[in-house]
Amino acid sequence: MGGDGEDNTLDELGRVMDWNNFDVFALHEKSGGKALSVLAVHLFHHFNLFNALNLNQQRVTRFWVQIETGYQKVPYHASVHAADVLQEYAWFLNLPEVRNSLSPLEICAALVSAGIHDYDHPGTNNNFLIRTNHELALRYNNRSVLENHHVSAGLQVLQLVKENFFLSHLDRKSLVNFRRLVSSLVLATDMSVHFQLQTDFVSKFASANGKLNLEDPPTRELVLQLLLHAADLSNCGKPWRFAEVWGERVVTEFFLQGDKEKQLGLPVSAMNDRDKSHAAELQSGFIKTIVLPMFEAILPFLPEVSVQLENSKANYDHWRKKLTV
Repeated sequence: MGGDGEDNTLDELGRVMDWNNFDVFALHEKSGGKALSVLAVHLFHHFNLFNALNLNQQRVTRFWVQIETGYQKVPYHASVHAADVLQEYAWFLNLPEVRNSLSPLEICAALVSAGIHDYDHPGTNNNFLIRTNHELALRYNNRSVLENHHVSAGLQVLQLVKENFFLSHLDRKSLVNFRRLVSSLVLATDMSVHFQLQTDFVSKFASANGKLNLEDPPTRELVLQLLLHAADLSNCGKPWRFAEVWGERVVTEFFLQGDKEKQLGLPVSAMNDRDKSHAAELQSGFIKTIVLPMFEAILPFLPEVSVQLENSKANYDHWRKKLTV
């Protein structure tokens, strides 16, 4: 890519910390389908990780390109979704209240977690894999099946390919801490732990009288977990022109799973049944029960998330209007 393509990509990357105007779909198109790898390398520069951790840019780039290639071409959980979540998580990490408490290695682990959080996603959920006795369900004993796979397979791309292992120069303790944090963050994206994660954060915030001690490692990790989970759901908190696209994509993936369930003679949940559900109904319900309470829980800690909260409320209204058409 060269000339105008590079200029256009740089223009889009220049908006990476502009929540309402960064367009991951435009970046994906302008970069020739490489939004994830281009964005990730840019963010490593943005957070000064190359200098702070003495990273080899060629290895970093190779790693991200291989991760991008490993995402399957499914309607929603594809590499462009990973890029979207990466940008949203970086936005949270860049807030002074968060960034000033993190070490370079923690920021690196956080960005890697976002980038691999849905690595090699097959387009079906954990329940489907368990009910069909998929090899991944057997391997991970029916527990956070996909999340365990994403983090394990993603870290193998990093550590088992010498040319990708951009952290190989670090000491053993640092590498162990890096892997443990990445695993912890990705596993926290499992929707089955959503309510417990939110409850733990609200309880911690209340017990600290509204002043979290981010010098405390467990508290810092809890915040990183919640913010990655929030980023994973944050396309509902983007302006409608983006949120609508994501809503249609995720429901398309749900319905394709429902089609497979019908073919296999499995019970089909209403959410996955194209004959019984509508994108507007599913998305408005998700925003009301999951997204809005989550941002409301984060707001006292990070007042900046008012933008996500207001967008989510507006998007809820947009989806509800679609139900009346």
